[in-house]
Amino acid sequence: MTDRGKWVTRRLPMLLLVCGVLLKASLVVGWRIARNETAFKIATVYDPVSFWLAELGVRLGFDQRRIAPSPLESLTFEMLLILGFALQCFVLGMILSDLRPADRACYEPGTRFCRSKAAKLSVRATPARQPQ
Repeated sequence: MTDRGKWVTRRLPMLLLVCGVLLKASLVVGWRIARNETAFKIATVYDPVSFWLAELGVRLGFDQRRIAPSPLESLTFEMLLILGFALQCFVLGMILSDLRPADRACYEPGTRFCRSKAAKLSVRATPARQPQ
């Protein structure tokens, strides 16, 4: 594998996290500024995990006995939408980087570890000292 492939594999979770933040932030900005209903639907309906996280965070952080949400509550909901999608992207990156080893040549058949890592993890039993 080339050096570039190793770089991408090691930094895939952070790359997906940044891309997730940018994508979801652009949807929220499109929803907030342009009042685009498609952006609202994509940001909420098609991403139920971050919507659930945002609802939970707002419900726990603010008093829900009002008729309309406060501006701070709306901003918190949007920030939690962005954070929830970013966390999903980060977890996906962690899973994908774990499935694709950085250097396939060093892996032993039948193990998950590289030869050098397996050697470090194996503990050799030292004989106990006999009392004299």
